[in-house]
Amino acid sequence: MKAVVIVPENGNVTFAVRELPPPVPGPNDVLVTVKAAGLNRANLIRTYPVRSSRPDGVVIAGSEIAGEVAALGAQVTDLRVGDRVMGMAEGSFAEQAIMDHRLAMRAPEGVGWEIAASIPIVYATAHDALTTNGALQPGESVLVNAASSGVGIAAIQIAKFKGAGFVAATSGSPDKVARLPEFGADLVIDYRRENFADALLAKTERRGVDVIVDSVGASMLADNI
Repeated sequence: MKAVVIVPENGNVTFAVRELPPPVPGPNDVLVTVKAAGLNRANLIRTYPVRSSRPDGVVIAGSEIAGEVAALGAQVTDLRVGDRVMGMAEGSFAEQAIMDHRLAMRAPEGVGWEIAASIPIVYATAHDALTTNGALQPGESVLVNAASSGVGIAAIQIAKFKGAGFVAATSGSPDKVARLPEFGADLVIDYRRENFADALLAKTERRGVDVIVDSVGASMLADNI
């Protein structure tokens, strides 16, 4: 199979397309014929190879796929060969990849491969932030920073789906600010033009919000608090 591999070179990392033997699924794995692979910021900023699970030690790039189950591990009973799946899988930039069956989600009929491959990481991350960590309840208010990112858009949509009463979003691009209401944001703040904390306090009669999803970090911490 063809695969994009990570190649260490003089302290840096380059990528190369190579012909490799297909991976062999373990007892709890499925082998997936990759129809599409997601490209995330983590794939772009990774500057060192992760540990390889392959016997040849080769590290294949990528971490998210959609495709058809080609083979099952001996202990996998919840999937069948031919099932449409999507999920997180190291080594996704290849014609075939291994996925732990517990990470495999069924790709809905009618959803194209490219869209299916873009769902797992951002929606799992946003759901974890809002539901597992944020414990969002119906009627509560949410602020999503960096809302035009993949995780940001997913967070807006999930917050609305979970019944949030008010969803605010920040972005530093006028074009993106104009589009975010399409995804469900009730208030969009251009943080380059105004302080988002001041704008939110004014909007909420100084109450603030119940849950914040922040993908930025230190530069926004004080205003988040």
